[in-house]
Amino acid sequence: MLDKVLVSFSENIGRNTKNPFLGSLVLIWVIRNWSILYAAFAFEKGLTIQSKIDFLNQRICANTFWEIAGQFGINVGLAVLLLVVIYFLINGTRAITNLFENRLTPWIYELTAPDKIVLKKEYDRLNVRIEQLGEKIKKERDERLKAQSDVDALEERLKENLERPSEQPQASQSEKSNSPLIDDLETGFSNEDVSYTLNLAKNHNPVRPETKYEAIGLKLFELGYFYNKRESDKGNNYELTNAGEQLMSQIDESLRSSAKDSKPDQKEKSNIEQKLIDKTLEEIEIDDLRDVLDEILNGNGFEYASYQYDVAKVLNRRNFITFLSSEEGIYSYEVTPLGNRLLEKL
Repeated sequence: MLDKVLVSFSENIGRNTKNPFLGSLVLIWVIRNWSILYAAFAFEKGLTIQSKIDFLNQRICANTFWEIAGQFGINVGLAVLLLVVIYFLINGTRAITNLFENRLTPWIYELTAPDKIVLKKEYDRLNVRIEQLGEKIKKERDERLKAQSDVDALEERLKENLERPSEQPQASQSEKSNSPLIDDLETGFSNEDVSYTLNLAKNHNPVRPETKYEAIGLKLFELGYFYNKRESDKGNNYELTNAGEQLMSQIDESLRSSAKDSKPDQKEKSNIEQKLIDKTLEEIEIDDLRDVLDEILNGNGFEYASYQYDVAKVLNRRNFITFLSSEEGIYSYEVTPLGNRLLEKL
């Protein structure tokens, strides 16, 4: 119990002695009554203790209550005034220090060593810019991830439709008799492959060797749909005859008619392919697509890790082109009918 009282008393004394007003009040009283303190410690020799006590009582207790209260009020006022002056001096010196530290010193550094210091306003501006760029990057990353998810879904649906066996409507006997493709070829070539080969000749592109289109080109040349055969390292080049142009028109019309009469799953496949084309046009520059597809149609391959190779990988994954072979780091591809549709969009 006594320990708690002593601890509380000591803490109270400690708090009061740290009070700046109390210290100021004591200082003012000492200054105004210095003679009493001086006399208390500088008595003449030979005086008795009672004489000293009588002297102090005379100096301290001789005044009336109102005189003592008036003197106390003056001491309090002077203590408050002293506190105000002291705090003005403290804040004035702080203002001078801040002026030199935050204004003059950075200004001098900016003049003498601009590479070693950055003003806070410039620092704050850069921080705001970095935050804006971070938000922009995050937004673009989210949009890219969403677009990639859409593309993956389209690729999966296209793959399922490509793997699903399609049921084309059977041509009637009258349609067969009016079709030069069926009457003259009868080789099992599909309308899409023949149309692709005719388009190669129309666009003055070579028919690459060792592909299914080489046999179609030779058959068309034999039947008189092609002429002016020219051989090269990249394949045979042909030109369309009038009959070839008519054949191409009839095949295109037949393909369009088949598309109209196709079942719902064929229409869905066409819609998926169109969405995939649109997505590809959004993600890859048109000039890059045209450059890669033209190089493939001209029989050229791409070096590994080139930008054309990267574009070709995307096109191959989306069934716009098919991989043929690689030799000495050169990768060769072939344009698919879906790739021809993409090329028409360019």
